[in-house]
Amino acid sequence: MQSATKMLFTAFTVLSCRPALLQVSTESWSNLCPFDIYCASAKGPQGGAATGTFTATRLVPTGDESSFQSTDNDNVGVSVKCDVNEDLLHPYQLESTIANGIAYYDLSAVDGDPFIDYKRTAVFPGPNHSTDCPVLHCEPGETSCEWPFLETCVTTGDLLLVLC
Repeated sequence: MQSATKMLFTAFTVLSCRPALLQVSTESWSNLCPFDIYCASAKGPQGGAATGTFTATRLVPTGDESSFQSTDNDNVGVSVKCDVNEDLLHPYQLESTIANGIAYYDLSAVDGDPFIDYKRTAVFPGPNHSTDCPVLHCEPGETSCEWPFLETCVTTGDLLLVLC
């Protein structure tokens, strides 16, 4: 519990220096692992588009944080995918959607779980979240905190996943 509290404090400290965002949740990853990871994001189709948008895969060195596509209050989902390999063939995912000011979010190992031996935590830190936003926290080896387990809360704040 002490290390989970330390991770949440670290997550809050990292994001508390950012300006407040309205109606937008930026998905971020904080890499506390003793190794580098690779991440990219995908956002569902919107505005009549046939396909969604994707970001290029990028390196997130140990001890760093990286922000990805925003989840707008428009019922269009965003997924940030991270893996220990640059090809992202078996990524761990942070998934979110915001509709009518309600955030729906989960951790997903459906496509792979390269971080099963490490802690995984998703949290809405900072001033733009409701105090009732549940923290998703997985201890090493735990899977009951992942999809199909889904959380919701009233928020438009930043969503952060802390690995390891």
